[in-house]
Formats: sequence, C-alpha cells, structure tokens
Amino acid sequence: MKKENVLVIFGGRSAEHDISIITALQTLNNIDKEKYNVYPIYITRDGEMTFGKKLFNLKTYSDFSKKGLKIANFKIGDDYLYLSFGKFLKKAFKVSCALICCHGLNGEDGTLQGVLELSKIPYTSSSVLSCSICMDKIIMKDVLGANNLLTPESVCIKKTDYYLNIEKELNKIVKTLNLFDNCCFVKPANLGSSIGISKCKNVSELEEAIEIAFSYDERVIIEKSVENAVEVNCAVLGNSDYQIASSLEYPKSWGSFLNFDEKYILRKNQKNAKKKLSKKIELQIKEMAVSAFKIFDCSGIVRIDFLVDEKNEKVFLNELNSIPGSLAFYLFKDEGIDFKTLINKLIIFGKRKFNEKNNNKFSYESQALAHFGEGNKTNKYTK
Repeated sequence: MKKENVLVIFGGRSAEHDISIITALQTLNNIDKEKYNVYPIYITRDGEMTFGKKLFNLKTYSDFSKKGLKIANFKIGDDYLYLSFGKFLKKAFKVSCALICCHGLNGEDGTLQGVLELSKIPYTSSSVLSCSICMDKIIMKDVLGANNLLTPESVCIKKTDYYLNIEKELNKIVKTLNLFDNCCFVKPANLGSSIGISKCKNVSELEEAIEIAFSYDERVIIEKSVENAVEVNCAVLGNSDYQIASSLEYPKSWGSFLNFDEKYILRKNQKNAKKKLSKKIELQIKEMAVSAFKIFDCSGIVRIDFLVDEKNEKVFLNELNSIPGSLAFYLFKDEGIDFKTLINKLIIFGKRKFNEKNNNKFSYESQALAHFGEGNKTNKYTK
C-alpha cells in the first residue's frame, strides 16, 4: 500500500512556541510510519517555514540554526509542498494531510488553517472560524452565553480605551465583578498555557496584572474568580457527526491556579490529583464538553477546561483549546485509544472534512457580468 505524505506543522510566532515543539516531537515519535511518510515543518520564531531531517531531533531547537534546512512554501490552489533552492521554488511532493501542532497565535487561531484552505490541503484541526472563536476568549464567552452554557462572569477592555481613562476602566471592573469581595483573573484575550495570566485580590494587583496582559494582546479579559473551584479538563475527539468525550483530568496545582511552569514543567512527572467529583457532576461535564464541541463546530481534538463550584453544584465552562498541548492524548488512554490510533483518527477526520467541503458548490451561473454597465452611469466601466 502506497504511503500518504503527512506534514507535522509546529512552532510559529507565538508565546507558546516551545510547547508546540514538544507537542510536535511527541507526535512525530508516535505517528504510524508504516502508513505515513511524515515530514516536520518547523515555523521559526520569525515566521519562516523550514524543512529537513534534523527537525526530528530535540537538540536542534536548543540553539536553532537554519543550516541544513530548506525553506518550505505553499501555493494557493496547489496541494503540493514546495522547497526553495536559491531564488527558485521546486515542487517536492503532494500533501495528503497537515497535522497541526501549533499553539496560540499564528497557528491555533485560524490563520494557518486559512493558508491550508487556500492551498487545498486537508488539515487536522477545527476550521478557520471555529479556531479563531475558540482562541478569542472574549468572543468565545459571548458564544457560550448565547447558548446558555455557564461561564465565569467577566469584563473585557481594550488597550486604547484603558489608557485614555484608566480610573474609569478600573472602576468599571471593580463594580461589575465586585472585586473587593471576590478575586479575579486577568488574561490576554488571545493566548493560552497560562501565559500573561494573573490572579488579583485588590486594585493595585489589578493594575499590575492588566499591564502584563496588555504586553501580550490589545484586548484583555478580567474574570470573576470561582472561589475554591475544582479545575477539571475534558477532551472531545471527533467531527460533525461523531464525538467521544475523554476521561476527566483533575490537574494538580501548587498555587492558586495552574501557571505555565505547573502545566508544563513541574507537572511533567506528576499524576492527576486524587480529587473526584460526583458521578452526576462528571456526567454533566462530559455532556457540556460534547455540547460545546458541537456548538463551536469543532473537529479533530479539543480540550475543554471547566471550573466546578462543588458547594453550589455549579459547573462553569472556562475555555476551549482547539489544539491542546500533547494533543491531549493522555486523556484517551482509558477509552482504549493510544496516541498512534488518535493521530490516525485525526488524519481521517481531517481528510473527511476536506472532502465533504469540496463536495459543496463553489460556482453559480449568473448574468451579473453580462448586465454590468447597463442603466445607471455609475455602474459603467471606464478606463
């Protein structure tokens, strides 16, 4: 059987660049190489796409050099990968599917998906629109609210508005979220991995947190804290007509919330916390996860993070991650899906979504051009 050519795309101009490399190397080590010819495409921190064998090696990234690598390119309307040779581009091979392992901006936010759409290359993540909405915490919360999915109360601010009248914006946050009685979290609107996030207990901490968040994004969201909440993660694998919810993860935190180091460094050899919720709440979480997956028209694998107010039995959907770290493979072990199988399913779903979309009509016979220029003088073509 002829092998399919699969790209694993990662890196990019994102604060989550390093985590993307880890996800990609895990994927490269677990993909079925008897079924696929697999080729890593590393997007450098300045946005160049590189191609070469040394991208399989972790040591390549500790002191990165483009020596020995080719610059990779896509062409609109062409499902081949192109490599640069001096001033010339050479067609390398036809791409069966792109397995996206990017996190954060310029990869998880729909931009890379748009490039692949124009290049007619199937890809493994959610669509352009779905990824962009999931990535933007402000728009995401609007969609959750419109569909009656409970999420923590929040206020959003823009950098220009904030610095024009800081006192007014701070007062709005304090009043809306009742800050003196509750803590709050300040987050950049488009970022993940807990980067740029701070927990605040007073106005002084709030001001400092907003400054940090604005260094990463033009828009910031401030969320009311769900006090003494249990954090729970649930992934969903599937497409428009098939979804399976994973086992639940109770990530262990050493602080008031999971910061970057806790998520990716300190937790490296840690098992999930022993905390368990009632079967009723766990079932509710899984049902909410699948519901959100469908509402946001997701596909591939998405990790959905929840906060549970155990005392009042309230489940808050905190956010959706359309390309989760490590592709959340560890959450499906209890479902009998190992990493190799999960990758294979992602490729199948990606190709199926591509084929279904291509079956739609993309042309419509009209008389618009034939009648252009008739009637009103303003519609007449002039040289």
